Amino acid sequence: MHRGLTAETKALLINIGSADIDPCLLPADFRTTATAGPGAGGVSFFLRSGAHRVRLSITPYSSLKVIPGNEGVPGRE
Repeated sequence: MHRGLTAETKALLINIGSADIDPCLLPADFRTTATAGPGAGGVSFFLRSGAHRVRLSITPYSSLKVIPGNEGVPGRE
């Protein structure tokens, strides 16, 4: 059963703040550029589960690695 993004998981992702993602998994129109805050000017993407979203900076060698899953990466409704 898929429960979506829990508060604990969202807090963990925000704490890490970045992810290493293969560019072929993230087309250019899914990338964003932060305009304010600590990541300003850096390239990032949103991870969404249900109604919750988390913005993560794209950082090679981050401790968090994005890999394709059963539901695919990325998705669009």
